[in-house]
Amino acid sequence: MKEISVDLDERSYPIRIGRGMLTSFGEVCKSFELPQRAVVVTDSNVGRLYLRSVVNSLKHAGFAVESIVIPHGEQQKSLRRANSIITRLLYLGLGKSTTLVALGGGVIGDLTGFVAATYGRGVPFVQVPTTLLAQAESSIGGKVGVNHPRAKNAIGTFHQPKLVFTDIELLRTIPKREIVSGLGEVIKYGIVVGEVMMHFLESHLDAIQRLDLDAVEETILRCATFKASLVSRDERETESEGGRVVLNVGHASGQTMEALSNYRLRHGEAVLLGLRMETFLAKQIGLLDAPSYTRIASILDRVGFDMPYIRVRKTLKPPFRPERLIKNLLHARFILPDQIGRVVARTCIPEDLLKKAFESIC
Repeated sequence: MKEISVDLDERSYPIRIGRGMLTSFGEVCKSFELPQRAVVVTDSNVGRLYLRSVVNSLKHAGFAVESIVIPHGEQQKSLRRANSIITRLLYLGLGKSTTLVALGGGVIGDLTGFVAATYGRGVPFVQVPTTLLAQAESSIGGKVGVNHPRAKNAIGTFHQPKLVFTDIELLRTIPKREIVSGLGEVIKYGIVVGEVMMHFLESHLDAIQRLDLDAVEETILRCATFKASLVSRDERETESEGGRVVLNVGHASGQTMEALSNYRLRHGEAVLLGLRMETFLAKQIGLLDAPSYTRIASILDRVGFDMPYIRVRKTLKPPFRPERLIKNLLHARFILPDQIGRVVARTCIPEDLLKKAFESIC
């Protein structure tokens, strides 16, 4: 087992990464002296596979455990669903001496963290990420929240977990689509971290895609180490350059596409498209040289995810109106690659370039 520390004074916590650790989860939580009443929040897909093991491990460690199982999908990341979870907690008579456990991917982690941040003005929670995206990225850093019909993550706050418990073995059961989605966030780290990380991903992408656990574990360890260092330095993303904001490369356009598609696009899928679009923009405005652009485009091509289309009146169209995308991006703040290992912020991208960039991913 490896351990990475997120250093935030009294809010510091470890990210524990290993394999076959799930049976020890309860004892680990006990060692952190967490409140002994615990509620595990998960979705129907993950719950079917791992809820019993997590509940049993907590019970064996002396916790009184309840569980809340919600449907699967990004649509659950809403104020309405958060309210239903809070209502259940109130019905159970739970107060501030309650530990919430987020067992699932990014949706469950963000939603449970948001409930933990707001219930009783804040209760402790633990992240048990079960997808590649969540293990490499979203479970770390304390960004929690829910979506608004008009924007992703429009409602939220910062609430750090007490522990991130990452068992690589849990990835054995994720579908291929979740691997592809996770690669959107993973490849972002190659662009942001620099040459060593990019070379590692170029060399190991095929192994990661076939879920070779050695390659996957090393990938998650590298991503988590880098993100932990950024969070320790810039917890609330207040630095305009160089802090957590660098992790937003590909996200201005990606998250907009995700929301406009009514979440037909998974988050990581949208980030893959956003990376394509924003890398093209960076080249067009003279930020990114041709060899670096070709290199980034090549690794994105190897993932094999392209713009999905839906049939509308016998015509195939993107899952959102392109003109709405362009309109929403006219005043967006982009984090664009300047070179492998460096990104810069840019605003007010001309409309004609935005259109060309969108056409480049179609």
